[in-house]
Amino acid sequence: MKNDIDRWINKNGLEFFKDLGIRAGQKILDFGCGWGSNTIAISKIIGPGGYVYAFEKNRDSIDKLIGAVDRENIKNLKTIYAKEKIKTPIQGNELDAVLLYDVIHDAYFDSGERKLLFAEASRIIKSGSLLSVYPHHIDSSGIKKIKKEIIDSGFEYKNKITGTILHDSTLITDTVYNFNKSLP
Repeated sequence: MKNDIDRWINKNGLEFFKDLGIRAGQKILDFGCGWGSNTIAISKIIGPGGYVYAFEKNRDSIDKLIGAVDRENIKNLKTIYAKEKIKTPIQGNELDAVLLYDVIHDAYFDSGERKLLFAEASRIIKSGSLLSVYPHHIDSSGIKKIKKEIIDSGFEYKNKITGTILHDSTLITDTVYNFNKSLP
């Protein structure tokens, strides 16, 4: 397990996020970041000219992430302890990408809450920029429904990428779905 996390943060995750189009200087939100495996990998890609917001409601997870950030001396990461379930303190049209990884299933959000979440993502992301969704725990009919919800929220479907991804501290093969915020 520890080896999978290290491989994700230092190799597989870097390759994965670069394939998504994450690059130096960008501003990214990892919504529901947990203890930050994706956040840390992204911080290595975006470098000192960008930053990644780590948004999380679980205080223990935030504390673990802050510890890792201190140990790794990461300077381009901003942790946000979620005071509200969906609303972020991020300025409108600020971000180059929003990641919703393993957070949109029914255990966390019902359909109405997901629509509010997608509207919040639309508010904070720049036109043409990336919304990437990892719908683990959701069957194919649920994914079809969620894709429609995202499109109805002002995004255009871009593609799906299947590859190696970290889930619950283990590297697995799975799929993310990518959208771009519609241009005005």
